Amino acid sequence: MNQPLVSIGIPCYNRPEGLRKTLQCATRQSYLYLEVIVSNNCSPDEVVDKIALEYARKDNRVSYVRQKENIGAAANFEYVLAQAKGEYFLWMSDDDEWSQDFISECVGLLETAPDIGMAFTNFENVTPWGRKYRETLSPQRYAGTASWKAVLKFILIPEYFGVANIIYSVFRTRLLRELVATGVVTHEPTAYASDISLVLGGIERGGLIVSDKFLFKKFISPDQWRRPESDETFVEIDFSSRNPSYIGSFLMHPEYLYNNLLISRNTRYYYLVFILCYFRIMEEIIRRLFYCDFQVIKSFGKFILWKALSKDKYNKIKEKFKRK
Repeated sequence: MNQPLVSIGIPCYNRPEGLRKTLQCATRQSYLYLEVIVSNNCSPDEVVDKIALEYARKDNRVSYVRQKENIGAAANFEYVLAQAKGEYFLWMSDDDEWSQDFISECVGLLETAPDIGMAFTNFENVTPWGRKYRETLSPQRYAGTASWKAVLKFILIPEYFGVANIIYSVFRTRLLRELVATGVVTHEPTAYASDISLVLGGIERGGLIVSDKFLFKKFISPDQWRRPESDETFVEIDFSSRNPSYIGSFLMHPEYLYNNLLISRNTRYYYLVFILCYFRIMEEIIRRLFYCDFQVIKSFGKFILWKALSKDKYNKIKEKFKRK
């Protein structure tokens, strides 16, 4: 039985050790019929070139291109997709981790479900030091063939719960190119959450199938995690009800709303998406007005103190209250 070719696109910039880890994940996959396309977005660190060329020399499935100038992150993602020859495609970032069976599991699911457009697995959010830092909602909640129910569930889940990670699914290449052609993956650096909108388009046009195995780890950026020595690296979230203090992305980033409508254009879900986005906006406004609980006030107060005082003064006040 002939296996379909899977193309892996790795857009990278100036993270040599992250690139090495990602290339290890890609070339050690149990699914062997692969091509790996690495695009270096003109990284100033020469070690990035050395690592990519090292893997290209020892594995003929790996091809390497260095961009002559920095073309932007979104354009680099588009570039590796444009070079793909496989029936299936996935992006691999240079700061996450995939189990060696990730592609095999996803391709197996897609081969048995020809009407589904993309496949993913359960995943974990972890710190750069490998510790789990929060629970996530399983993407199985909005999996299945394209339907209004899947669209509804996806849009109503707060972005905080990791819906953007589905961008690292194994896609049918034809579907992914169709989604990118809508223009939702913009080259503008201000575009927020176009990855989530792209996933929404995939759910609308082909649906999502999800393995219950945990084969993907999403790493938070080191500069976002300032307390590696702390034991408080795991935050359990109660999913029985939505957090009333949560402020969603619809209020903060109008382009996210625009992208959701853009990706839904020419689908039967356009008006549903419009209504759901309007509901999300109204919901977040109400939450801001009426559900500002003690924790939010406390966090806001800490932020004001931190901004108003020097770091030393803030720490002294903090220690004083701790002693009390």
